[in-house]
Amino acid sequence: MPVPTTLKLLSERYRLPKSAITVSVRRRSGQGLCEMNGSASFAISVSMLVLVLAFAILTRLVPYGSPGQVIKAFYSACNSRNYSVAERLLVPEANRVLTLHIGAVDGGLPGICEEETKQGHLQRVEVLHEEIHGDLAQVRYKLYYADGSSIEDRQGLVVRHWVWKISP
Repeated sequence: MPVPTTLKLLSERYRLPKSAITVSVRRRSGQGLCEMNGSASFAISVSMLVLVLAFAILTRLVPYGSPGQVIKAFYSACNSRNYSVAERLLVPEANRVLTLHIGAVDGGLPGICEEETKQGHLQRVEVLHEEIHGDLAQVRYKLYYADGSSIEDRQGLVVRHWVWKISP
């Protein structure tokens, strides 16, 4: 088998003996690049189907599927003083601000949760409107308190790793 021109030039330029250059040639067999028996092809198809179904199930089983549900879960976690759950519903940047910067002066996430829920006296959260544009969302909601008062507010959310997160 003759050495291709490019390899010949390389061997002359770098003064390599012909034995130093290895050439591997693969030939196509039949119609495709490789042949598989029926059971291997079936196993690969089934594996791919299982992976697609698993991904679909896992993304539907995300505990907080919509931006409105994230807002409700956040205030519920704050109201019950479950700050670790509330923290996971925020984008990492918001957590950094709450722990390292201005938020730390106000007591961080626990301080903000206490203020927003009136020391755990939040009765319910009503989602008034949810607007989604791709990976961004805006939720308008109303907080109802035990003393009969209510506050209407809005919050932006973003998708991070296939999950909605509250963004400042």
